[in-house]
Amino acid sequence: MAASGQVPLRDGRSSKVALSLGDPAKVILGLIALDGIASRILLLSPGMVSSEFDGLISEFDPDLIVTDNKALQSEGAVVTLWSEEIASVAERRSAPRPRICSTQWVFATSGTTGRPKLVEHSFASLSRATRPSKPGVETVRWGQLYEITRFAGIQVMLQGLAGGGALLLPNRISSLSAQLRLLAEWRCTALSATPTLWRKILLTGDRPKLDLRQITLGGEIADDAVLTALKREFTDARITHVYASTEAGAALAVHDGRAGFPESYLRNPPSGIVIKINDARLYVHNHDVTGKYLGSGQSFRDEDGFVDTGDIVEQRGDRIFFRGRSNGAINVGGNKLFPEEIERILLEQPTVSEARIFSRPSPITGQLVVGEIVPADPASDHKALAAELLNLCRSRLPRWQVPATLRVVAEIRSNAAGKIERSSL
Repeated sequence: MAASGQVPLRDGRSSKVALSLGDPAKVILGLIALDGIASRILLLSPGMVSSEFDGLISEFDPDLIVTDNKALQSEGAVVTLWSEEIASVAERRSAPRPRICSTQWVFATSGTTGRPKLVEHSFASLSRATRPSKPGVETVRWGQLYEITRFAGIQVMLQGLAGGGALLLPNRISSLSAQLRLLAEWRCTALSATPTLWRKILLTGDRPKLDLRQITLGGEIADDAVLTALKREFTDARITHVYASTEAGAALAVHDGRAGFPESYLRNPPSGIVIKINDARLYVHNHDVTGKYLGSGQSFRDEDGFVDTGDIVEQRGDRIFFRGRSNGAINVGGNKLFPEEIERILLEQPTVSEARIFSRPSPITGQLVVGEIVPADPASDHKALAAELLNLCRSRLPRWQVPATLRVVAEIRSNAAGKIERSSL
């Protein structure tokens, strides 16, 4: 391990640095200190399990790992502890300065349905959805509920800082209610989260009043139920659901308060980012992303610059709706089922606050559809509620799509990216 404060780097055109820092403020300072000096910067989640960490480090093969974890060890790379000296480098570099190289920022995918993969982005790709604050308008104070090492977390960081606003960083180790209390105390006016996390926010009984002017949803399908609930709770807020992915980058934003997006976006994208649909799959144009997973070299962008998002969509009237992830479909006797479509039916019911559909192995059908729900009223008759919801599913779904069981639980587990944990726990 290198001595504290020393940041040994080779020529910037060849140096690769991994940041594994528990404090999001240190991540920001580390990015400022290294951008334009290191050729690649990998952002690692501090809560990552050791097997995932070791796998990503092996693929990235860094020259240097900067960490605030004294116990971290790694073969083949210099490990240096964070120090105030590194922070001072960031402060000195906050003014315009010459760049040795064009740094690629590297992110791990969320790994919702498989092992995380590494994706490279240029700063141009990361900031293409960042909008500067309007002159004379009160400073927008963005709360950060995402891990800052995630693609979504960096989007919030850039909107808060590069967009001319303010960025509020509550301690993510704290409970959600504690984080919300801090954001209220710090006068947060803009907040971004996954639909899953927004449902948890709405369920937080002792949450303080947040005077939000901007609400953003991303990372999962935003259905009408959660959009309606947010409009009812935050009457003065503009509600936007965005589509972005680690591979494709930021793609589109919808402001009309309805699920899906207008079909006209395919012809006239309001943000200038071209999208298309081919064989029911959504593609996003992005020439600023490398287009191959780092390490494996597997391509995810075609020769015309379109990234296959893996999201399955369908058109109904003048609207495009998301059905689910192609790699998240459940195979039931040769038929494909998207969990989100059953979850949407359950979440339309006022008796349900959260829902998760997943699968268990079945020797007969291959996979067995099962589900969990969180009741809106914890004191309700759980057995009767589950039976009622199963009857609802039978009335609206083909037999093979109906869950074999629905279990009432206190909470639906989410992963580090704030999305529903899809694996059968």
